[in-house]
Amino acid sequence: MAQDVDTANLEARLTTLGSQVEHLAQILPRPGVSSEESTTEGWLDELNDFTAEMRQARTQSSSFSRREEEMTKREKILEQKKAEIMEREELLKQEVAEIEKIEELLERCIRTPLFTDSALTPETQAQQQQPSPHNG
Repeated sequence: MAQDVDTANLEARLTTLGSQVEHLAQILPRPGVSSEESTTEGWLDELNDFTAEMRQARTQSSSFSRREEEMTKREKILEQKKAEIMEREELLKQEVAEIEKIEELLERCIRTPLFTDSALTPETQAQQQQPSPHNG
């Protein structure tokens, strides 16, 4: 968009300069050139050279704009991938936290026996003390 405005401004300046050059060519002799050679054509040649330079600058500017657009697209893609990675990282952190909770619970379970001697009833104590018929 800024490119369009710049191009329009350049073209307007070019048109204005062309009008000014033609007017000056009619009333002023060119320095270092005899009055016969100081014609509108000489000034127009310079104007054409200037116009060619302006076109070249515009082409380079257009090429730069395309590269800038490509870089902007790449930047957006990279930002999107960064957001995805950060989202995955957050999910992984949540999963790690859940795993750590499970590990903590498992460690508690391992440290705490399921049955203690005080929890045994007299019948189960007697069963434990009697040899099993299969063992002997």
